[in-house]
Amino acid sequence: MLEQLYDARFLKENPFYAFILGITYTVIAIGASILLFPQNPALISVLIISVLFLPSLYNLSIIAAQEGARTGGILRAIYSHKQFIKVYFYAFFGMFIVFAFFATIMPALASNILFREQLAVIGITGGAAFSKGLFMGIFSNNIKVLFLCFSISLVLGNGAIFLIAWNASVWGTIFGMVAKLGATAVGKDPLIYLLLILITVLPHVILEIGSYIFATISGTELSEGFLKERFGSPAFRNIVTVNAIILLFSITVLVIGCIVETFVLNNFETYRIIISQAFG
Repeated sequence: MLEQLYDARFLKENPFYAFILGITYTVIAIGASILLFPQNPALISVLIISVLFLPSLYNLSIIAAQEGARTGGILRAIYSHKQFIKVYFYAFFGMFIVFAFFATIMPALASNILFREQLAVIGITGGAAFSKGLFMGIFSNNIKVLFLCFSISLVLGNGAIFLIAWNASVWGTIFGMVAKLGATAVGKDPLIYLLLILITVLPHVILEIGSYIFATISGTELSEGFLKERFGSPAFRNIVTVNAIILLFSITVLVIGCIVETFVLNNFETYRIIISQAFG
């Protein structure tokens, strides 16, 4: 396995390597899922990515928990998670780019088969894109994902990487397919359309995936604390306090992300035109 080529501290000190791993693992996972499960490769590819990332993330979370517990003060303890957060971000965008690129360049029939589950989400997104009460619709859906990330991490440690990978696959696939369909309808370059879409959506994508990552790290660190620290001890109380603050911060980031997404959907004419060309 590729994780044998480096240790967790190397990944902590060089978080950009997680971006390369995200690309590599996603290509491997898509190829393996097509070969092994040609009838239903979409979910299997996400599962393979998650399994490939788990050993590295597990070791990294142990390091982060140890350093966080040793750090005096809440703000300094939160700051100690900085590299862990970067690893998750880079891993997400590595996965996201591969799914978006493949969805953009592959023939429509192949994309529909390979990314069947991901594309099913378009029905939800498209139906609510410009409806009344857009913000509450977006927030109510995303807050469920956030607490699911937190809950899974609390029970299974870094198991919420599956939801991070799933979101990377869904967003990447949808944006890639919208770019391809919109560009094909008017005879333009789909990669240019993809670039335009990414410029438009990246601010709220970064905020929303960031909220999920913060919630995942909060749950993971709490899980480690419950297992390794004596209940009620100063170290245990510090871990609970720090990660409760991280969870609240994740909700705040999510609210901002939903506000930005609502603004984009209601005001960015280029994005709306591309969607109209894709589905009109």
